[in-house]
Order: sequence, then C-alpha cells, then structure tokens
Amino acid sequence: DLRSGGGLVWQMAEPLLRWAVGLHAASMTDTTRTRLDAAVGALAGATAWAAFDDGRQKAARAMFTVALDSAGRADDADLRAHVMADAAAHYNYLGYPEECLTILRLEGDERVGQAVRCVLHGVKAHVYAAKGDPGRCAREVELAQVTCAALDPGDVPRWLGGVDSAHT
Repeated sequence: DLRSGGGLVWQMAEPLLRWAVGLHAASMTDTTRTRLDAAVGALAGATAWAAFDDGRQKAARAMFTVALDSAGRADDADLRAHVMADAAAHYNYLGYPEECLTILRLEGDERVGQAVRCVLHGVKAHVYAAKGDPGRCAREVELAQVTCAALDPGDVPRWLGGVDSAHT
C-alpha cells in the first residue's frame, strides 16, 4: 500500500515497467500477449501510485495512461475499471473532485466484478466527502460495505491482492 512513500517502489518499478513494455515487440501467441498486457497494466497502475506518493504527478498521470491502455488491450474489464478508479482517486487527492466523478462516470462495463465495484464505491465516497456531501458519501460507503460483504473471495482478481472492506 506504499505506506512508507513511493520513492523506492518507483525506483524499482519504473525500469521493470520499461522492460515489460519492451517485451511487447517480441513474437508471441495472442494468449501470451493478452497476459503480458494485463501484467503491464497492473504494474503500470502500481507504478502510477508509487509516482504519486513520491510527488511525481506528471509521471503518475503517464503511468495511469499506460495502465489504462494495457488493460484495454488485455480486454480486462476489472483491471480497466480499477485503473480508472485509481486515476480518479488521484484527481480527487489533487483537489479535483469533479474530474474524479467524470472519470468514474465513464466506467459502466457490466463485466466489472464485485471486488472492483467495492473499490469504485470507496473512491466515490472519498469524492463526496471531499465535496462536503455527507449524504452521498454515506450512501457510497453503504454500497461499498454491501458489495464487499457479498463478495466471494474466489472472485477477487489476483493482481488486486485482496479486498479489505475497512480499507475500501
């Protein structure tokens, strides 16, 4: 969770991400390419948070773009929605709650699983709290709690690492 800042994570992840993106030029099966795109998307999303935590806002936005592009190529609805939620949260943390909500409105893929829906509700709750709207914030917290409570742990994407309803 980058609890100690993102500097070291950024230093480790950024060159690894460059290497992984470079693999895309290699010859491989479509299945392998899809798995590579999903892995790059997950790594780029984590690298974006590391950049954000290290104060590298421009790099964070660039990494979120790489993550979103890779998740789209992998056709991974959960990963794409999670990247959008993280990018939206980034905007909220920077003081742009309206932009955050605009990004979240773009995500409407019915294939998105319960685990990522928990995250989406959590991000929306943070936005409404930042906007000073306690009613909508409480509603999103409630939706996150209900969604997380109904979650089958076997349905959590491996790249997500788990869902903690208290954290969400």
